[in-house]
Amino acid sequence: MIEKGVIENMDIAHKILETLFVRGHVEETIDHVNLMVENGCMPDLDSCWSAFVKTIVMEAQKLGDFALDRDFDVGFSNYDRVLEALYTEEKTLPAYSMLCKIKNKGGGVDQKGCDALLESLKSEGYSKQADISLGC
Repeated sequence: MIEKGVIENMDIAHKILETLFVRGHVEETIDHVNLMVENGCMPDLDSCWSAFVKTIVMEAQKLGDFALDRDFDVGFSNYDRVLEALYTEEKTLPAYSMLCKIKNKGGGVDQKGCDALLESLKSEGYSKQADISLGC
């Protein structure tokens, strides 16, 4: 649709993105997001994320990294949910990486979650990363 210049009914495009993402086609989803952006259609990544952030955590983290790298306008509450899901599943280093990117972009995160992540880093032997001040 977008390649042909059809930008009506973008809700369908968003449903397609959600479906691709939920089925684990992260790279294809990101390619479609890029296509949309190149054609002047900013997808609603917030709504995409909310459906699956707790169920497919690593994929949600990839989408988060993608959005952060490109300075997309995404609610930081979604990043908080991804961070929480990552450290809950003991994916501490990916959570730390995302936290660093969020802080570098000037975003804020939930203090309680940030403290929990830093404690997880320390308990898993990543005290060097935990000692780096992230402004938590």
